[in-house]
Amino acid sequence: MRVFFSGIFSITLLWTSLMLVVFLSGCVAGKQAKVSYNSGMYGSGHGSGQADEYSDRSVDQAAYTREVLMPVLIRINERISAYQGKVQFWQTVTERSSLLLATKSEHVSRCSQQASDLLAGYKKLHDQLLKDQSVVRSRRLLSSSYFSLEKKDITYLEGDCSKIGSGNPSSGSSVPSGVQKQFEKSMQTALEQGDYKRIINEYESVIFAPGQQPGYTIGYIYGTALMKTGRDQEARRMFRSLLTQLHAQDQGQREFVLLQVLADLDFGLGDYTEARSRYEEIIAAYRRLGTRNEWARRQLEILKGAEIPDDEVRAYAGLLLAYLTYA
Repeated sequence: MRVFFSGIFSITLLWTSLMLVVFLSGCVAGKQAKVSYNSGMYGSGHGSGQADEYSDRSVDQAAYTREVLMPVLIRINERISAYQGKVQFWQTVTERSSLLLATKSEHVSRCSQQASDLLAGYKKLHDQLLKDQSVVRSRRLLSSSYFSLEKKDITYLEGDCSKIGSGNPSSGSSVPSGVQKQFEKSMQTALEQGDYKRIINEYESVIFAPGQQPGYTIGYIYGTALMKTGRDQEARRMFRSLLTQLHAQDQGQREFVLLQVLADLDFGLGDYTEARSRYEEIIAAYRRLGTRNEWARRQLEILKGAEIPDDEVRAYAGLLLAYLTYA
């Protein structure tokens, strides 16, 4: 999907360029502009003023503004808005990222600079085009600056910077897969060491684009760290989100593991109705496979009398939560 959107932007820019080539070649409002492209037009000699005066008489100023200048200004405004967002994104990454993007600090810096340069270039061109000037000077500005900016724009959109800065929401991360694997390995090491605060700090320093979700392993480790540091409700939300992902991806084995953790967490937090539903789901899933899950059956038996939970059920739930959150 990312490549698809990048392609759309590139095609749009190329189409705009093609239309400008047609218009700037002199075909404006059905008239062929009679412009003398002698050396005086581009130099500082006294012939330049005569060429401009002659061209201004040949080209319909109103038609040029309507057919060429206004569409270009609208397009430039769109690119200014787009790159304002990209610059803000890279500023946020620079301020908040730690381990995950630290290994790509030079890459981040380069992408940030490219976005800033394009934003500044589009703003400068916008201001120049708004000035009251002759058609020939305006056309010359478009022919040089605008096409140069579009070329750089397309290079940015088709490069790694765009892949990181506006990733596919379903890809699971806003960083390259190689860096994500390194991050996952670091998270796994921290989990083995019981360093839950480090896991949380590293995860929460990562910039996920809107709509993006972490990969299963990273999300599961983060959820576990939340659970082990007293952030039970946040852990439950994370596990629920992961379970939704697994349902969509039809990953049965991981789903069973996550279902049991989530069912036990629901039980420990006193959400007996939700816990009962999850244990029943586990039992049904195992039955379809021709086997049994004794843990889920035992938990469900305890919950049968929990419509109005008695002291024993509450005490058991407290012990279960203490076990789950023990660090």
